[in-house]
Amino acid sequence: MQETTPRFEFRIFGDGLQFIEERMRRLAPCEAIDESREIYILGAAATDHNLKIRHGHLESKTLVERDGDLERWRPTGRWAFPVAREVLQGLSLVPPDMEDRSGGQVVDLAGLLARVRPRHGLFRANVHKRRFRFTIAGCAAERDELWVNGAAIQSLALEAAEAGVVTALRARLGLGDAENVSYPLALCRILGLCPLPRESFYEQRD
Repeated sequence: MQETTPRFEFRIFGDGLQFIEERMRRLAPCEAIDESREIYILGAAATDHNLKIRHGHLESKTLVERDGDLERWRPTGRWAFPVAREVLQGLSLVPPDMEDRSGGQVVDLAGLLARVRPRHGLFRANVHKRRFRFTIAGCAAERDELWVNGAAIQSLALEAAEAGVVTALRARLGLGDAENVSYPLALCRILGLCPLPRESFYEQRD
């Protein structure tokens, strides 16, 4: 059964995050290392829904609350393929101009991915993850090695049901000033679907 408890999340993206993992390893042992290949489905500049395909399932999370810069995300569904058309319509994954043409009450993986096209306002990010997982003072923590459409980047995440648990570990790891960036926001930035925080910096002439 899918976990449905909403959890506060803090996540950063960048390079050279191994030094933070070293701090984590001084607090707790690494519990697991796992890998997965996932497909994120993004809407242009829409970052309050997290939609991805993983292990043959379509998974959905929704941003439900903010506490300072922390974000609380609630899992809202996990469906094995083929997925009912009404589910995809509820997730805005069946463009109106394709509803009548495709027919049928269920849509398989190939059929869904055929709808993920810029002309329909949907974009795809292929993400290969290698995750190093920890539990520290009741907070789930991980450092991830990622390949987004083949480009390498790293991420570090803290997650717990209580915001204070995340905030405490964040401070302990020296991450109080780091920007909290969700997966949808990070991927939209990488694909150029939404602006960077200091985008005008890149417009300056040397």
